[in-house]
Amino acid sequence: MRDIGSGAIVFGDAINRDHPLNRKLLWHFLSLPGSVVSNGVTWRSIARHPRWPSGTLTNGPTWSGITHPGGRGSVKYDGTNDYVTIGDVPDLDGLTDLTFALWLNLDDVSGLHGIAGKYDTSGPIMFSDGTSLAWQVGFSGDRVTATSALTANKWYHVIGTSLNSTMMVFLNGKQVGGTDTAATITNQASNLRIGLNNEGSVGRMKGHIDDVRIYNRGISATEAWNLYTESIRGYPTTLNRLSPLRTFYFASPSTKRAISWAGRR
Repeated sequence: MRDIGSGAIVFGDAINRDHPLNRKLLWHFLSLPGSVVSNGVTWRSIARHPRWPSGTLTNGPTWSGITHPGGRGSVKYDGTNDYVTIGDVPDLDGLTDLTFALWLNLDDVSGLHGIAGKYDTSGPIMFSDGTSLAWQVGFSGDRVTATSALTANKWYHVIGTSLNSTMMVFLNGKQVGGTDTAATITNQASNLRIGLNNEGSVGRMKGHIDDVRIYNRGISATEAWNLYTESIRGYPTTLNRLSPLRTFYFASPSTKRAISWAGRR
């Protein structure tokens, strides 16, 4: 077992809530093969709270051993009809500042790929249109597009954030677009999803996604770089079991060391 210390962003399969990069983190979906976090059709958030549901693999996305730097797995999407749904969550309603961050690997860079979002008239969405990564609020609302092109079959750490009403996108920790003013997200009856742009056939994700983080705040350029470099460092070993009190355990041949996810936000 590797103990990465009290300054680590993650302890085993539980987040370290004292870490500054976990402030106002609503969801953190991480592929951890062999654990209850990545099991069957359920993708449990390691930042979870009883009011923030897990993700459900819908129409057949699969757990994959193909992984990004520092990762241990991913979810593969076939580009036909599969996605992960988290439900019509209210936690993003009324926000101007928020962040989506994740690792992305596209099988191809033609057409539209829905990456993550709560797609409606004023919801946040992250998608790629051809080789361009975009971060947008609403159907035809404020949008910022990356100036650096995406390449197929290559891992990227991508971030779309709205900070102090300014929209920005980052690739591998570096800002590659931004300046537009973000709109406020109103309450819309639409599900938060990963790997899908909308309910129809347009914008189906084809490729791999992992290490999805959703915040109810914007992040700075310094935080974007730190988040990228922290994720490359990797995460410790899989969890052994999950207690009813939501205490996470390291898997160790000689001892179990309990780390509770509960703590200050």
